Amino acid sequence: MRDNKQSTLLSQSQIRSEEEKEEEVVRIESVRTKGRKLLDHLSDDKAKVAVSFLEFLEEKECWEATKEVLEDKGLMASIRRGKSDIAAGRVKPWKEVRKNV
Repeated sequence: MRDNKQSTLLSQSQIRSEEEKEEEVVRIESVRTKGRKLLDHLSDDKAKVAVSFLEFLEEKECWEATKEVLEDKGLMASIRRGKSDIAAGRVKPWKEVRKNV
């Protein structure tokens, strides 16, 4: 009986987790919709400033992602091995790889 109760609790926990994820998606969509509406109501000059700021945020996010990759020692070692394999000719044609996928 105890195992059933624990599995029920896990299921309820997982359900709450899924519901929270769905709520987060709705909140994000709502934020994006609100941002578009606000942008539509700005004067051209202020819209240009807003877009410029959004471009800054986008670029910042890209740099953060790049930094994350560069700081991952395992991933960088894998990239170096891959480059070495390419330089040494240890590669397979895409069509051959694709057959096995």
